Amino acid sequence: MSRSRASLSLQTLISSAIVVAMLVVAAVIFAISYQYSRELVKDATLDRTHLVADELNSLMERTFLPAERTLELLSWDELTAAETTEERLSSLPKLTDLLRKDQVIDAIYLGYEDGDFMLVRPIRSESVREIVKAPIDTAFVGEFIEQDGQQQWRFYNNQLEQLGQRIDPKVSYDPRVRPWFDIAQRSSEMQVSEPYIFFTTREVGMTLSKSAQNRTIIGVDYALNDLSKLLAANPIGEGVELALVTPDLRIIASPQIPPLAVNQAEVELPR
Repeated sequence: MSRSRASLSLQTLISSAIVVAMLVVAAVIFAISYQYSRELVKDATLDRTHLVADELNSLMERTFLPAERTLELLSWDELTAAETTEERLSSLPKLTDLLRKDQVIDAIYLGYEDGDFMLVRPIRSESVREIVKAPIDTAFVGEFIEQDGQQQWRFYNNQLEQLGQRIDPKVSYDPRVRPWFDIAQRSSEMQVSEPYIFFTTREVGMTLSKSAQNRTIIGVDYALNDLSKLLAANPIGEGVELALVTPDLRIIASPQIPPLAVNQAEVELPR
């Protein structure tokens, strides 16, 4: 009877050893497979991340490169030396043509060393039309300031026929104190402003600006809400969330965040 028990115990021990060995082998195989699968997933994720980054970079280049070319082109244009509103009006077809070709640019403008100013803005929304008090069917609005004269608003349809005009006898805007003017004066290279509140529309946006040879500053505006719409209109892949962020991780634009409020008191970018 004791031999039977001893035999049974030995068989149990052997069987247990075999089971344990199989479990150990299975665990090792599982661990190796898991690690291998994890590495494969990691590599695939990194590959996709790099692909998404490249595609996003390409999208941003396609978005901002035309503006850079516009700034370079205008920095050598005779418009930078124009001294009166009437002289500047002759460049209206050129500026509206640039705005027609780029549906993301919010405005093109020039600030002169004496404080004069010229801006052309497309009217792409009812809210902007109401803010600038433009007539129905206005496609473009031009703002013209002479520091020793008046502040004029002129409204045009798509054929650049003038629909109306408003004159403010008191000049309320001086480009020389705006951030885009200041940073461009310090360098011959194109500059990008921090996000700030646009003077007229009260939207949050950023400006690309460049100094011409005669120290006239040319600016191109981008509203952050429009950049978010651009990202939303160019999805890169399912499950991918896109965002443009500042170095301190504030979100400049993203389809995943609500539109920034117009006419807010100060710039508040989500993190």
